[in-house]
Amino acid sequence: MSEIDEEKAQDLKERIVRILRATDVSTTDAWQDLSVLSFNTVVDSLETFEDEIFVTDKHFFGPILWHVTLNYDDDDGGITISESFPGKFEGELSDDGGTITVSQVTADTSSFYK
Repeated sequence: MSEIDEEKAQDLKERIVRILRATDVSTTDAWQDLSVLSFNTVVDSLETFEDEIFVTDKHFFGPILWHVTLNYDDDDGGITISESFPGKFEGELSDDGGTITVSQVTADTSSFYK
């Protein structure tokens, strides 16, 4: 891959990360799994790893790490727990690479139940 290609790939990965972070969490598959973990689940941040984003001609995918706060009500005023869960994302690119569409964002919460 030439330097120009690497520069374009890096720019594309940075754009993918910006779009991921701007995605409304409540519209993702991940929210279905995260929201049931507590009375009031709050997504604190979404960690991405640009060097682990894979891009093909019209497709991209990679890992993410969800950082959340789980809030529980009880008689003593409540309990708050911070947790992190791995996840994945994937999406499509337009033919010219100008349009990035995130099609799926997931969270693996299975460790919470073990």
